[in-house]
Amino acid sequence: MKNIYPQQLISTDNAEEEYLNLIQLCRELSITYATGHNWLKLGKITRTENGFSRSYVEQLKKSLRENDSVLKTRRNKRLTGGQKLYVAYLPKYSANIEPVANISNRIINDEIEITEDLLRTILVSAAVTMIRQQTSPEITEAVKAAENSGKPLLKAVLERQVNLGKFTKLLEPLLPHNIAQALIDTDNYPELFNQRFVHENSSDTLGFLYISCRNMGQRKAHGIYYTPTDIVMKAVNSITETEDYRNKTFIDPCCGSGNFLMQLPDDIPFNSIYGNDIDATAIMLARISMGLKYPEVSAEMLESHLVVSNYLTSIFKIGEFDCIIGNPPWGSIFTDEEEEFIRDNFICAKKCRHPESFELFIEESVRELKPDGTLTFVVPESLLNVKSHQNARELIMRETNITGIEYLGDVFDGVQCPAIILRLKKTAKGFNTKGLVIKTTKRKFTISKKRPVQAENFSFNLTDAEYEIISRMNRNGKLSLKDNATFAMGIVTGNNRDLLSAAPRSERSECIICGTDIRKYGYTAGLNFIEFTPAKFQQCADTACYRAPEKLIYRFINKRLIFAYDNRQVLTLNSANILIPELSDLDIFCVLAILNSRPAQFYFSQNFNSCKVLRSHLEAFPFPEISSEDQAVIKQMALKLTDAENLRPDSTPYLEKQVVDGMENTDREAVYNELDRRIATIYGLTGKQYAVILESTAGDGTP
Repeated sequence: MKNIYPQQLISTDNAEEEYLNLIQLCRELSITYATGHNWLKLGKITRTENGFSRSYVEQLKKSLRENDSVLKTRRNKRLTGGQKLYVAYLPKYSANIEPVANISNRIINDEIEITEDLLRTILVSAAVTMIRQQTSPEITEAVKAAENSGKPLLKAVLERQVNLGKFTKLLEPLLPHNIAQALIDTDNYPELFNQRFVHENSSDTLGFLYISCRNMGQRKAHGIYYTPTDIVMKAVNSITETEDYRNKTFIDPCCGSGNFLMQLPDDIPFNSIYGNDIDATAIMLARISMGLKYPEVSAEMLESHLVVSNYLTSIFKIGEFDCIIGNPPWGSIFTDEEEEFIRDNFICAKKCRHPESFELFIEESVRELKPDGTLTFVVPESLLNVKSHQNARELIMRETNITGIEYLGDVFDGVQCPAIILRLKKTAKGFNTKGLVIKTTKRKFTISKKRPVQAENFSFNLTDAEYEIISRMNRNGKLSLKDNATFAMGIVTGNNRDLLSAAPRSERSECIICGTDIRKYGYTAGLNFIEFTPAKFQQCADTACYRAPEKLIYRFINKRLIFAYDNRQVLTLNSANILIPELSDLDIFCVLAILNSRPAQFYFSQNFNSCKVLRSHLEAFPFPEISSEDQAVIKQMALKLTDAENLRPDSTPYLEKQVVDGMENTDREAVYNELDRRIATIYGLTGKQYAVILESTAGDGTP
């Protein structure tokens, strides 16, 4: 395979050439610091004593652009280019999906390069098409004047020969810089300018056209993911359905082209609406769209209410608001100057390697809320439970109360990151879960009691009945793996294609287990082989962890707890992690049985709602104290479920399994169910509570 990474630094006689450090390089390439660090460790990029030269960085960027396969295989696809039609951005009934699709298809089929001026001309054309549908005397007269001159209205606007009232002022900053070239473009690409757009009050058509033509990589590099209209409507409805909104002031601090603002009810006067964004073009479009929705509002008011500004770093603030709404950027990359300002002024930026933009928007928005004001943001679900967001959770508990959470799942096109709609109320009364409304795709409920909450983890997706089950398991779970276990990650080869094989390559080759090879109480060996040479691996745990006399291995990336026992000292890949329990009062097979049980699955799903089984999850899991008699029975059942081929033939567990396999009850499902009920009883759960667990874990399956 061709190596696309430039291995030799470009020599230069320019002693003053700029050099970048690794963090700056990652920003230039729009990759995470972890990705850059791994590339450096694997020799894919090369650093001199001074750092990375500017010429080398430019060569690397060029190589990445030209080798699309590298971009497709990288987890972080911020550099990916090309046009994409993001249909979910408009309502399904919109008449403007087709004309945007026509423009997008023409650009792709004819391989038209979208320069900034051509993009501006396309946007002006669409805007003019909708403006001419207005019935004001000025616009009617302008349309007639253009028709009488025999010149298309678009060309008359580009040449500044007509007066469209307030829209003349709003269009002025959007006009292309090279008018002569723009006029040529309208003749060369007529299909881009003769589309029929219809003004729709609640459709951000200009924004849809903008994001369909704009480079995908540029948007992702700034953490910009445009929100589907149905999600915007859910966020807006969560406000309008629960409070009197008519005398409230609204702001979207990252409004883009105004989609959230346009979805606000028509009876909210514009003088109560504000918007802010760093994208000047998006703000120009927002002003035009809101000008169409509010024809009586002047250009001056539109310009003063919808401003180009960095909400996080600007000292200019509009004032306090009743309602703040929007979808703040996720994972924005900041300049050194911005990051310095942010670290000095934001609590959420303290003690973290790189400030997270959506947290900063929450913090700044809370500052600008009036007492009892509400914030409604679309944010990553990880805000609720990932350790790096604990500062934000502490801020939320200190300054606000959560009034609603709606779990959305993966709603952003091409982004595997579950989202939520988070509703906060600024209050001095203290954090209280009573009255908190929870919505998922399957159910809706209200928490009726105050629950103790810790900033380490926000777990609210529990009905009162489910919460009581978790509470009882916590009360009866006296033992913990925290400080009582060894955890290890499987091997990260850095190059699976070259280092893994489907068959042994030499006498040194040995079996390695992947996450998908593991099932409850067993694993399939012999599907992948590797030579154990830690020096060649990108990351590797201590050899003693893989060679432990006995250990548990489990699927790392999974929504289910799937554990198997191993005493054959097998190697595991990074999708299969290692747990070596060190609970003196609990046999390893009892730990295995509990973690594979439905009560444990219920606890994990309801408490963490994660697609990864993290060490922090396992350390937080409560294990019950079990009598020696009960442990003996549980161990027998776990051995009966354990696959014999995964046990060393000369080991005690293997011999014990031969004994228990000779006993009655060879029905695997019956053994699993009986083991489950026994574990539920040890936790002190009632039959009704166990029935809730069975319903919740339906489809989990037996080993």
